[in-house]
Amino acid sequence: MGMFGGQTEYMKFRTYYQEAGIGGFRGVRPGRFWCVPDSLTGE
Repeated sequence: MGMFGGQTEYMKFRTYYQEAGIGGFRGVRPGRFWCVPDSLTGE
């Protein structure tokens, strides 16, 4: 996963799927893949 500052973060596939809401997982909002600074829910 890349970030605004150019750094990277290693994630296992299961963690990525959970965070992104892929493969039947609900997803984490707000989470690392959501960037809506003025929203409490990330939507």
